[in-house]
Amino acid sequence: MSSYVTIGGDTFDAVSRKTTGTGAQAGAIRAANPGVLEPIPAGVTLTVPDMPPPVVFPAPNTKSNELSLMLDGSRFRYWTELSISREYDTIDKIEFSAPFDTDNYSFVELFKPLTYKSAQVMIGNQALFTGTIVSVSPDFKSDSGTVTVGAYAKAGVLLDCCPPAAALPLEFKNMTLDVIAASVCAPFGVLSSFEGYPGGPFRRIRIEPDQPVFEQLANLAVQRNTYMGSDVLGNLVFRTAATSGAHMAQLDGGRSPVISVSPDIDSQSYFSEVTGFVGSKSGFGGAKYTLKNPLLKGVTRPFSFNADDIKRSEIQDAVKGKMARMLGSFIRYSVTLDTWRDPGGALWEPGTFVDLVAPRAMIYKSYRFFVRSVNLERKNESETAVLGLTLPGAYSGEMPAGLPWD
Repeated sequence: MSSYVTIGGDTFDAVSRKTTGTGAQAGAIRAANPGVLEPIPAGVTLTVPDMPPPVVFPAPNTKSNELSLMLDGSRFRYWTELSISREYDTIDKIEFSAPFDTDNYSFVELFKPLTYKSAQVMIGNQALFTGTIVSVSPDFKSDSGTVTVGAYAKAGVLLDCCPPAAALPLEFKNMTLDVIAASVCAPFGVLSSFEGYPGGPFRRIRIEPDQPVFEQLANLAVQRNTYMGSDVLGNLVFRTAATSGAHMAQLDGGRSPVISVSPDIDSQSYFSEVTGFVGSKSGFGGAKYTLKNPLLKGVTRPFSFNADDIKRSEIQDAVKGKMARMLGSFIRYSVTLDTWRDPGGALWEPGTFVDLVAPRAMIYKSYRFFVRSVNLERKNESETAVLGLTLPGAYSGEMPAGLPWD
């Protein structure tokens, strides 16, 4: 802990940047000084908490495909199945199974429910996951016992929890999303970062005390055409609309490494136009903007939403973001592969692109898809990867030239 005496015009974000070199501690400084409101008068002595320590990974393995599972800071070697779910627009997760020896004291302590122990996964010298154990499920039979354990990335606590009372009130005027996110995440020891421009400032934002933090930040992110996920260190990442990315492979539904291709089409989530309103929930007296779906003609299926927290000049971007989310939700493909690695030897990554042809899944000619998610599974020395694919404009709002079955 340290202290800081304010000068005229100071804000919690300014104090954080002056004392720690980053705005990420603004929320923690606010929480450590209850009753101090912005604008902060000159001459106030603030308590400045120490920065959270960086995550330290174990020494890397030399075997490029060797998996290391670290639980509560120590390597755990007894797992039998492990899956890692990495997604472009939500929090990463892992799940693993292991024998459960009730006579082994270390097992009993390690898998004690509701202790929120740490979990890390590495493959070779590459970090894949950093998070917190949130579920422990034993399965007992007469001759054996197993335990299935689930963990989410460190930022997953934002999915469950409301802001701590000590950090309230959390109110922001004319501040950008990166500043808001840093302040809201700091009390949880979670850092936030942006891959690109965070967008213009919001006029006035109040973080509600009775709603999960992730939900409230996601409502702001959608107005900036931005997506929330987590990185390999478990922290929160805001990703801007994906208009380009690495091309990983050309896949053929009838050839290795493809095992199967499964489409999921939701026609009820597909609309002929998207309209956003600003300034009036009734649509009168404010601005509005409509974006047509050129791929759906002769059918009337409109969708509308209110975006009262943004400026009128930003309504087009908000509508474009809604259209992108429609493209990402109405059609998805799951492609199961017999390898974790692409033809170049790299691990399959979300946020990239693949070309796929699979006539039996109604993809009659090669079509470029966006890789929204990657699920890596290992069991009994065998491994599979499941790629979750969406349309190429799903995270940019750009309408594709056609649909996979055209």
